[in-house]
Amino acid sequence: MKKVLILILLILLSACQTTPTATEATYCPPDCAEGSSSLDIEINSPTETIYTDGRTLVSVHLENTGEASIEEGSLCITGLDSEIFEGLGGCNCQSFDITLDDPSSQSFVEETIEFGPAYISSDASGNGQMSVITRYVYTTYGIFDACITTGYEDATCSVEGDKLTKSSSSPVKITSITETATPVGSNSVDLRLNIEAEVNSDSNQRIISLDDVSSYSCSLTETEDIQADVSVILFNDAHDCGKMTFDEKGEGQMSCKLEGISTDRLIGEQKEYQGWIRIDYGYQEINSVIFEFVSDSSSYVS
Repeated sequence: MKKVLILILLILLSACQTTPTATEATYCPPDCAEGSSSLDIEINSPTETIYTDGRTLVSVHLENTGEASIEEGSLCITGLDSEIFEGLGGCNCQSFDITLDDPSSQSFVEETIEFGPAYISSDASGNGQMSVITRYVYTTYGIFDACITTGYEDATCSVEGDKLTKSSSSPVKITSITETATPVGSNSVDLRLNIEAEVNSDSNQRIISLDDVSSYSCSLTETEDIQADVSVILFNDAHDCGKMTFDEKGEGQMSCKLEGISTDRLIGEQKEYQGWIRIDYGYQEINSVIFEFVSDSSSYVS
């Protein structure tokens, strides 16, 4: 009996020590995994072949493989011939959200968006194409260690160098965080953080404005500079930093000033504290499928 109890205890301890994955829960920040993953998009239907004289359902599967929940997203389909796909011609859109925090949610980790089904006439022939435009709000976290000191030559910690320790898995990567600490009196510090970031994107992806995410439109006006919302969390306090502008190369930088940080909040001789940067932005990906109309009768050999 004692051996059985020991075995059960070892199993429980092993389970407790298992590293959580993004599909189980979000632990970022502070335990971020890094990378450029966010939303994986797969067109389930239509595929390369559509049979005529039957109904076809448009289905797109979304899986959040990054480290931030998607609280706002929209998916639009376009390119379908309205004379063939009854009710699905033009631009059709639906909203979605995908959480990484609530396992009981129907939209936990993944979601499937469907349109139709549409009846395909037996007269349909040749080839067709459909494009899927997916837009969503995503968040990048950058973990940093700030030196809070009123001494210019403090040996306890240094304000010099890059303070960034990790950037979360997301399309936008924080590449650098540097700081300047300015004493204000004997027990207060103004902390200025200089933040740099860049967009990781393929040819069918790009950063967009937050307002464009909710736009049920299949065409957006491209602008040279896109802005994202930036905030800093330190000592569990959130500080609004305003907007970061990304240029045509996908690079952004800004300065954020945290005023009047009281040194009375410091614990003992500790002067280095972990905080994180939060960047909220819109992101867009366009995927397409080309298909052929095939008659059911053509699949049979006489």
